[in-house]
Amino acid sequence: MVSGRIFVITFALILIGAAIASTLVMIGNSGKARENQAGIGLEKVWDAASVWATTHDGDYPDHIALLRKSRYFDPKWLDDPRDLPGITWTVDNVDARPFMDEEVILEAGADRQPLDRAPLTEAVKQQIAQRGSPIYFFGDYWFVQLPKHLKNEFLIFGWSQPDDQGRHFVAFDNGEVRRIEPDQWQEIWEVDARARAEVGWEHIEVPTEEH
Repeated sequence: MVSGRIFVITFALILIGAAIASTLVMIGNSGKARENQAGIGLEKVWDAASVWATTHDGDYPDHIALLRKSRYFDPKWLDDPRDLPGITWTVDNVDARPFMDEEVILEAGADRQPLDRAPLTEAVKQQIAQRGSPIYFFGDYWFVQLPKHLKNEFLIFGWSQPDDQGRHFVAFDNGEVRRIEPDQWQEIWEVDARARAEVGWEHIEVPTEEH
């Protein structure tokens, strides 16, 4: 009888232990999924910018805020699922969200006018003129103002804020998104510098977190 109780107790403890272990694995996998989603969001933003380029003579938008919500772009992709602090939706003090959230449905006879984007486009011009580097922070990500979509695997398009191990997701001009270790950060910017020199673009200093 006693041995039977011991067996039941032991079996129950095994089940509890297995449940705890399973929960910890699920929590760990959930964290990894959120982290990977940061890279996926960055990739989708690049894709939207590349679609823009195909209809604008190969030019990327001067600022991601100029992208309008559509079947290929959703502003929610600019939200890092890790809920990191520092998100910004302004361009030179202009709130860009109304412009990005706007969905213009072009239907015959539809009595609907798009927002006047002049304030936003002017704010973009001002921000670009005032900035000493073609780098800007928008949403939860950093972006490089690339003059042309060259599909170059070495040119950096944008990157995420670092995780707790100092790693970034980095998107390149060819659409590839890679997780970059801290000791690779300097190297990818050196490669970017060589690629920029080859196409005659200005050099970018290696960004620090303060940028």
